[in-house]
Amino acid sequence: MADMPQTAAIPPPPVDLDGFTYFGTASGAGGVHTLTENTDAGFWKTMAMPTGSETLRFRYRFTNAGDGDFIAAYWGEETVLVICPDTESARAGYVEMEADVSRFGGQTGNLVFKLVSRGEVNAVAEIDQVQIVLSDDPDDDGLTNAQEATYGSNPHSDDSDGDGLSDYDEVTTHSTSPTVADSDGDMVPDAAELAASTNPLDKNSFLRPRMERGAGGQPELIWQGVSGRTYSVVRSLDLSGRAFDFIRTEVPGTGADCTVVDPDTSVNPCAFYWVVPE
Repeated sequence: MADMPQTAAIPPPPVDLDGFTYFGTASGAGGVHTLTENTDAGFWKTMAMPTGSETLRFRYRFTNAGDGDFIAAYWGEETVLVICPDTESARAGYVEMEADVSRFGGQTGNLVFKLVSRGEVNAVAEIDQVQIVLSDDPDDDGLTNAQEATYGSNPHSDDSDGDGLSDYDEVTTHSTSPTVADSDGDMVPDAAELAASTNPLDKNSFLRPRMERGAGGQPELIWQGVSGRTYSVVRSLDLSGRAFDFIRTEVPGTGADCTVVDPDTSVNPCAFYWVVPE
């Protein structure tokens, strides 16, 4: 087993966002962005959403009341992150807003804030404290972003190689690769090897039955069984497998070859077989 990685006890600090470009009647000073209604006004920046991004956080208020106007935050041209309405609370003081941006971590795009104009030209709004809140383990797999970077795995997927094993288990329990579904290159995925009690790190250890013919012409299924495991042999008359028969169950593995003979020669040669670890 690999050494257990240590998860960071303190989450990373939020990322303060600045360097915005303004459009319409908009300006900024001291970290406060002021939007004045005169057609749509706002600000934007092209940015790489940091790895581990979890939440967009900011404050807004309406210093001049509008008449149905609102602020919208977008990622790209189409994706609306959050709508900020002109409410009594927003006229009385700053309102804190949050939007989930976890699905955009690692992407590059435009973050846009816009005062959407409706009705008369009367609204003035302010936005400040624009931040991205980060998670040190956005996919909740037990590996920190730094550890995922070390192993080359995806910090936004708990199973980077899609083999059915979590990145954490591959690293800490099985010593398999979290980025390669078949760590030993024997054409059997790691999860399938573990289910069959074969070694996913040994290309000569795998469950791969072969078929031979007995003296009477009957099919013989032969495979190397693992000591302590039992197996079933299943037969189907077509590849769909929707209709099947169990030829044998509870076949004990001994560390040597297991052999099961299908006594029903009437199905030959139009039959398909597979071996299932129990």
